[in-house]
Amino acid sequence: MTVNSHNTGAALLLIDQALAALGRAMDATSSAAQLAGRAKEALRTGLETPLEGPSKSDVNRDEIHAAHRRSHRRGSLGKVASDPELEAFVLTRMQTMTLQETVAAVAATFAPDRHISVSSHNHWWLRTGKALLAPDN
Repeated sequence: MTVNSHNTGAALLLIDQALAALGRAMDATSSAAQLAGRAKEALRTGLETPLEGPSKSDVNRDEIHAAHRRSHRRGSLGKVASDPELEAFVLTRMQTMTLQETVAAVAATFAPDRHISVSSHNHWWLRTGKALLAPDN
């Protein structure tokens, strides 16, 4: 059986190209893993260290309440739902802290007029929070 040198050369060229592409893919995967590790560490550090001093919000709560009334929703809008910054703060901690721990973190971070109770936190969670953290189906 004779081996065609042209076919062998073409096969070797394809193998070299495939190996080079594989090397680039491995480098990209390694870089992505390093970036993911740094992002994970930044998130962990951000959750463990509270904001410096009390947080001040310039959110117009009257407009949020007006939108709630315009959509003809029953009841009054709770403190967490009416404060986007507070809601984001609570949402980031829901999967890592208990209700009591989250309420304590809010008290340590926000001004007294923005503090929440465990019962109001639970009411918000049952009404809104579960839906915000639910996986998309």
